[in-house]
Amino acid sequence: MKFLLLFSCFFLCFLFLTIPESQATLRTPITIRRYHRMNCKRSCAIKLADGDENQVKRIVREGKSCHCYMKNEVYYT
Repeated sequence: MKFLLLFSCFFLCFLFLTIPESQATLRTPITIRRYHRMNCKRSCAIKLADGDENQVKRIVREGKSCHCYMKNEVYYT
């Protein structure tokens, strides 16, 4: 019984320490359709950050849509 408890504690600690912070805190992105012939970062900046590309943290492009992660934005899951 002690072995099982010790093993489960070790396993949970191992999982907790191996998950990268970016994956652990990943939030739901804001999805927009990009402007014609414009890159996703610029489109996100125009629509969500008044044109400031420095506020865009991460972008995932999927077809004509862009999934935008902003730096100083509160995301709700």
